[in-house]
Amino acid sequence: MKYNPEETTQCLPAGEYYATVARAVEATSKAGNDMIVVSFAVYPPNGEVVEIKEYIVFPATGYKLKRLAQAIGKLDAFATGEFNASDYLGESLTVELTVQESEKFGDQNKIKSFSAKLPGGKSSPAPVTRKPTPPLTQPPLTEDDIPF
Repeated sequence: MKYNPEETTQCLPAGEYYATVARAVEATSKAGNDMIVVSFAVYPPNGEVVEIKEYIVFPATGYKLKRLAQAIGKLDAFATGEFNASDYLGESLTVELTVQESEKFGDQNKIKSFSAKLPGGKSSPAPVTRKPTPPLTQPPLTEDDIPF
């Protein structure tokens, strides 16, 4: 069997991609801090769907929730000070991905920023035309799943 070694990873090249909020789960970090694990369904041009997780830990990285809310037009929901996953699920946006290199874990995508604009810099108030995928299904988070 022959294969292309470059196609054996789920890591996408750095850049902007359409995405939808597929799942959001409240959890507790290993350090005992409140945390929200947001799973994004990211749509590269090849038509596949790639899951990228963002760990929003309070208070250290709570600003990411505000940036996400701003990108999907939900600042009013953010301003309530109470997280409700239903305010975010299925919402479309653009994510800018970077590639984090790691000898231990291999290359991984990290979300650099959230935006309502289309890839390439065009702005659009309309949602992404691709229908969101059904919520990603996976077992509940355990402490082993949380990287910190």
